[in-house]
Amino acid sequence: MSDDEDLDLRGVSSGERKAFLRVLSSLAWADGEADPSELEVLHLAANDLRVALSERDLEPRDLEALAGLVTRPALQERLLVELRRLAEADLRVDQDELSTIKFFAERWGCRPPHMDGVDWDQVPLP
Repeated sequence: MSDDEDLDLRGVSSGERKAFLRVLSSLAWADGEADPSELEVLHLAANDLRVALSERDLEPRDLEALAGLVTRPALQERLLVELRRLAEADLRVDQDELSTIKFFAERWGCRPPHMDGVDWDQVPLP
């Protein structure tokens, strides 16, 4: 996670850190498959969060439940940046990935991250 600055993890529970990873993995699998470049982003995020990434973290999850587990605004904002990075990792951003990013942004009351050529008003929710 080197886009802006290192995330301050003081006081962030291991459960919220795991939820962060599970949100990222939900995007990696949004199009039905996880590209190796997307898995690399997941592993880097796990290292930065100081959390082990297990196969269980890669299982599909309920988006609404995941959104409710990431409660810190700074973590939500950073996660949106990481979601953009993950979506762009395989050089193909598809509609399912955009829909997932928009869902989390709206659920948390944030703006979706800027992505070249994306009109967020035209992106449907999942």
